[in-house]
Amino acid sequence: MASNHNSDVGYGRPPIHSRFKKGASGNPTGRLKGVKNLKTDLQEELAELISVRYGKHKYQLTKQRAIIKSLVAAAVRGDTKAAAAVFALCERVLEVGDGDDAPNALSPEGKELIERLVAQNLGDSHDATRLA
Repeated sequence: MASNHNSDVGYGRPPIHSRFKKGASGNPTGRLKGVKNLKTDLQEELAELISVRYGKHKYQLTKQRAIIKSLVAAAVRGDTKAAAAVFALCERVLEVGDGDDAPNALSPEGKELIERLVAQNLGDSHDATRLA
C-alpha cells in the first residue's frame, strides 16, 4: 500500500475533507473580536473617575474608591452589615489569615473586635459585649 503524504489519516491528522479550511474559523459563532468579558467590563467601570463633593471641596475619585469609602463610612457609623463586609473584604484582599506569621496579621485586639462585631451581627448577645 503506497501512502500519499497528503492523505495520511491518523492521530492528529483527520481526513482532508473534514479539516479546517485555510482562513476559516473553527468556531464561527464564537465570541466576536473586540467583545470584552465581564471581568474586563467590571474593571473598566470601577476605574472610571467620578466627582465627589466633600464639604466645600470637589474631588475626583474612581468608582471603586468611592464604593470603599462609603462602605467604610457606613461601618464607622455603626452599620454592622457594612462592618462585616469590610472585615470580610480585608480578610480576602489583604490575605489576613489565622496564622500569626501572616504578613498583614491582625492584632489580638483587631481579632477580638471582629469576633464581637460578627457576634453582634448574628444576635449572639450572651457571649459578646456591645460595642461602645
